[in-house]
Formats: sequence, structure tokens, C-alpha cells
Amino acid sequence: MVFSKRLFCLFPILGPLALALLESAALAVSGAEEAADSAAPDRAAAMWRGVQRIVFLGDSITQGGDYVTDCDCWLLAHGFQVEVLNLGLASETASDLTAEENAPHLQKHGFGRPFVSERLDRALAATKPDWLFACYGMNDAENLPPDAGGTRRFAEAITNLRDSAAKAGVKRVILCTPPVYDEKGDATQRFRDESLGRYTAWLLSRRADGWDVVDIHTPMRRALDEGRTKNPAFKFANDGVHPGREGHWLMTRQILTGFFGAKLDGVPCAEDLFPAHGRQIRELVQERMVLRFNAWMTQIGHTRPGVAGGPGAKAGPPITQANDKAADLAKRIHLEMAGSGLIGPRISASEPLLRADFASNPVGAGWELKALPNQKADGGWVETEGHPQRHCLRVQTGYWQSPAMAVSPFQYYRLSFRSRTASRGYWCAVFFNAEGKELAADVYDSVYESVNWQAHTFCVRAHAEAKEMRLRFQPIETPLFLAEAGVEASEQNSAAAWAGEVAAGCPALHFLAPPGRWERLPRTMKTLREGGKLRVVILGDSIANDTSNSMFETLLKRVYPQASLEIVTSVRGGAGCWYYKDESRVRDYVLRFQPDLVIIGGISARYDGDHPAACIEAFRSVIRQIRAGADCEFLLLSGSLCPVGQDGGHLKLTGQALRRSQAELKNFASQMAAMAGEEKAEFFDIHSAWDAYIQASPQPQQWFMRDPVHANSRGKQVVGRILCQYLSPAEPGFTPIQGDAAPAGMGQRTDENR
Repeated sequence: MVFSKRLFCLFPILGPLALALLESAALAVSGAEEAADSAAPDRAAAMWRGVQRIVFLGDSITQGGDYVTDCDCWLLAHGFQVEVLNLGLASETASDLTAEENAPHLQKHGFGRPFVSERLDRALAATKPDWLFACYGMNDAENLPPDAGGTRRFAEAITNLRDSAAKAGVKRVILCTPPVYDEKGDATQRFRDESLGRYTAWLLSRRADGWDVVDIHTPMRRALDEGRTKNPAFKFANDGVHPGREGHWLMTRQILTGFFGAKLDGVPCAEDLFPAHGRQIRELVQERMVLRFNAWMTQIGHTRPGVAGGPGAKAGPPITQANDKAADLAKRIHLEMAGSGLIGPRISASEPLLRADFASNPVGAGWELKALPNQKADGGWVETEGHPQRHCLRVQTGYWQSPAMAVSPFQYYRLSFRSRTASRGYWCAVFFNAEGKELAADVYDSVYESVNWQAHTFCVRAHAEAKEMRLRFQPIETPLFLAEAGVEASEQNSAAAWAGEVAAGCPALHFLAPPGRWERLPRTMKTLREGGKLRVVILGDSIANDTSNSMFETLLKRVYPQASLEIVTSVRGGAGCWYYKDESRVRDYVLRFQPDLVIIGGISARYDGDHPAACIEAFRSVIRQIRAGADCEFLLLSGSLCPVGQDGGHLKLTGQALRRSQAELKNFASQMAAMAGEEKAEFFDIHSAWDAYIQASPQPQQWFMRDPVHANSRGKQVVGRILCQYLSPAEPGFTPIQGDAAPAGMGQRTDENR
């Protein structure tokens, strides 16, 4: 086995949000004593920075998919979170054939060869790949003239493909030379591989112009000739065209070693990329690949019969349904990886801050069962059912609290636990400062209902003044059972990967950032673009707190890798500028943190009261007080989530009253925008973007909420990605947003999505 198992530390507590659509971790494992022999993490990590989806185009060799699946396995094994889509199509050519050239195929198979040009624009518009791999030539060589004219037409077709991809916003196009055609001694068919040789020579010549070209043909021809010298019966393809697993692994090796610098000496197949369970892992990866293929091909459509999306073919599932099934497969993949001793993301070799299996009564280890106000605590350490551990924690009322863990300001942490509850519950990470005072900027999220034990994984960022952290677990209606809990230090890329996993399970975000933004944020944008430290204070209520907890800065870091962002969450539940303007609170909540940018948000502005003008003046007062004590810029946000009042945790406005409140919100946003202009502050109506997303989403709003007012991880990622998109470059096709294909009607623009 080529792995050093010291590199990988089993992380046995896997969460559904961390596993959903988790192709891999954000980075290769660092801090270990030795690197895996089959990885080139530094080079590959740099190349893959900001890449979230790649698409493979090609003919039946690509549709067969073994080399694509093997590449996906390598990414999975080496910690890169990239979604891989195989959109190869049997019989397809890169070139547009004439009717005469296509006649033999039509006569033999009952349909003419499809051309990639027929579907290329639709495929790129639907999938929005960051990178595109294309491998064509086998079918072109059969039908194009076997001369310089045929080579020229193939070259023109590939050039058009590359140009179209660039115009569609694809960041990188990687062209593969075609595999060999094995004529097996039939001289009448030798022209086909001779044409493939000419195609290969032309493709390789384009490297001089900066094209990314992976050479598959030359090493495959060499290997075939050498193999046949030793054994006349040696072959890669039984039919001379379609390689078997050995040939596909050779193709994989050329892509991984030639393009990424991977070291695959001694690795005979993709199954051996994993320390154990390789066969099971690869089978699941292949099953997921086929599932996504059928869904995407159906959505894109094409002209070839017999393949999902083509005439008379069985349709694949809708994208959203395929994503749900892919998420289930991802869980199974990562459970197999956990069993193999390899699991991602695991980026730190440091000891965990917390690791509890509750084999013994945890009260002696610092766990506490605590009561809520006006309520007795009811719970205990009990025997468990349906879980390998014999004991677990139970709580009916009140909450369980973990022992204190020492943490560092701005540090990211990865939390994991297993739970079971018939309804829903909450988990919370609370932070304490050096004086032991609990900070208002906590992290709350949902524990989803499950009659069976369910694994959870989350990432959090420690508060700017945090010295200690505790976890809390609280039921809502029915008892909550807790088995296993762990906390370990993480890194920003790992947090970004986790956030991306959550976002990938949500409907796609189609958000058109408003033109002319940033006019009043020149220094902020200069720092982001050119590099340097940017300290951002987020001021507001619990909604502003949730916006901060989206960890949107992890996305911005990928967009602006030279910038260093520090996010200071300075909030108070239910507080707006009407609160912060008085009693030196601006000094306590903002100025002492010396911000470069202040973001003011939340829903507690009291715009729906009798004095909206007074609320506007409260904003003005806070801005002027901050400006008097700090040389910073301002970004004002409208209420991102709930536009209506709430009472006891339930929305109290419906029907006409709700519509009236929404109209008031729109009017208030207009007043905020006018005031922001007067104060030379930027204003972003983030609520309108959120509302448009929810209106178009196939999921109801409560799917994104942990209660009627506050977002869960899904909702936080939507808001965070809207904010990140607002602060991201405006070039066509650019997007830092990860997600999946949107249902029809989800906005007018698709070049901002994954």
C-alpha cells in the first residue's frame, strides 16, 4: 500500500451537512510527518484554488467514464472539494460532419453522429464549470478525410470549443489528445490511428501558445507497442476503440501526473488510492457519477438516441432529486473512507479540544445538565439503543453543556456529534472572554429530527475576544439524545469547504449584483484586490450575528487570496441603531475594535413603528459617531431574513398585514438608501436578494430556518453567498458561489452560480 497511515487520523463522527455532496476536503492533510506517495498537494492545491466544478466532455470513451471516475477518486482521496460531472456522449464528434460523411453511421446505427457544437452552449450555460476537460478525436478520425484537410477541420472544431468555453466564463480548458485506435493488424483501418496521430501532433503544438494539453495518445501508443512486443495478444481495447480499465487508468495517470504533477508510482488502479475499502468507495463514486450524468444530460438535451436526454431515451431524475441522492451516496462514501482510515477534511495533527464518547458518566469530566429560566432541567446519562456506545446523554428540558475549551480569537473549529430526536433541537457554541463573561456573539443551529442516530459536522469561527468555548445541546419538544461529541481546531480552507458542502445541498443562487456598487467602498475594495489586512466589524442583532456566522470571509479569501480578513461580530439580541446610538455604546461595540469596514445589519431597526424617521436618524447618528472616532467605511444592509414582527418565536403577521409590513420594509429600505447616500455610506438591499431566492426556491422558507426568525446553516450560507457575491468582481462569468443547478424561474442570470 502506498499510503503512510500516519498521515490520516480517523475522524469517526461524520455529519450529514458535512457529508452532503462532500466530494472531498478543502486541502490536503498538513502538519503530518510524511506525505502520501501518490499526492502532489502543494502544486495541486494551488491549481485548484477557487475551482468548484469541472466538466468532462468527450465521446463514448468519456461517457464510459472510468477515467473520469478515477480522477474523481484521486480528488476525493487527496482532499480537494471539486464536483466532477461527466457529460461525455457516445458517437459524438468535435467536428460538424457533412451529410455524406455522416451517412455510414446513419446507415449502420439508424442515426447520424451528434456534434458537440449542437449542445455545447447549453451544457456550459447549465453547468457553469470552472474547468472543462475535453477529449475528442476517435470518431472524427473515422469520418473526416484522413488527410491534412481533415486535421484542419478537427483543429477548427477544437479551437471553436475552446473559444466558446472561454466566452461562457470557463476559467481553464484542458484538452486531451485522443486515445489510440488499435487496428489489430487490419491495414484498412490503419488510417484511423494515423489521423489520431496528426490530431495529437496539432494539439501538442498548441502548448507553445499557452494551451493546456494533456497527452494521452503518445504514452498509450508506446505502451500498446511495448505490450504487444512482449505478448502479441496484448490489447487495451477489445474492439480497438474503447479501452478497458487498464487503458482508462493509463488515461487517468496522464491527466494526474502530466497536469497536476501527481506521483502514482506503484498505484495500479484507483482502488489503491485508498488505504482500504477502495473497491467499495470507487463503486459508490461511479454510481454517483452515473446518477449525475443522467440528470444533467436530461436537462441539457442532445440528439443521440438511447442516452438520457436524447430522443426516445428514458429521462434521468431532476437535478434537485439527483442532488439528494448524491448526498446520500456521499454519506456512504465517507463512511467507507472512515472505515479505511482516510477521511477529510482533516487538516490538523493537533490533539482535539474535546472528544467524548460518554462511556462513563461525563458529569465528572465537566459536562453539566443546566436548566432554562423558569424551567427545571430533566435529563441524564442513560443507556442507549441502536448505537455502538452503551451510554449517551438525554435531555427533555434544559440543556447539556460541555466543559470549557480554550480557544483562540478568529480561529476556526470543527464540531461533530451524533444525535437522535423525534422532533428538532438546537446546538450552540458559546464563547467567553478573559473575564469569563459569556459573549453575545454565539453560534446557534439546528439539530434535525431523526429516529435513528444521525451524525452532524459544523464549523465555527471563534469571536475576536474569545478565550473559552462551550457547546450546548437543547431539545425543543421531545427528548434529545447525544452520543459522541468532538471539537478540533481547523483552518480557513477547511471551514470554506464545510460551508461549500452545505451550500451545495441548497437550490442554486441566481443573484445579479447591482451595478455601481462599491462606489463608497474604495479602500475596502483596494485592500481586497491588492492584499492587506481588513478588519470588519459586524454590528446589529441576532440576524447580523447569523450573517457573520455564514463565514462569508472564507469565500472572499478564495476570491481575494492576498487579503487577510478579520471578522469581529459585535451584536446584541434585538438591538438596532436605536440602541447603539446611546450611552457610549458606539465606543464599546465598534470603536475599540479599530475597524476598517463596519457592516450594520439585522431586522431590529423598528422601521414598522410609529417613527421610521427616528430610526433613520439613529442610523445616521451611529455612522457619524463611528466616523468621528475611526477612519473606516460603511456597508448598510437591509434586514436579510424576516421582514415582519415576531411574537414568542412565531410570525405574527399574515395576509394583508404581512403585505403591508413588506411594503413598509421596501419603503424603509428606500429611506436607508437615501440616508446612506447623504452619509457617503454604501447600502445593499440584501433582503430583496434573499426574498427573490426564497420565492423561486423549491424549498419553503422554513427549510432554511432554525426557527421562524433565524437561519440554520442552509440559510446562513445563502445569505453569506449573496454578500460574498456583492463584494466579488463584476467580470462576466465570475462567481465564488457553490451550489447546484437551479429549477426553472430562479432568476434571470445563471453566470453567478454553480
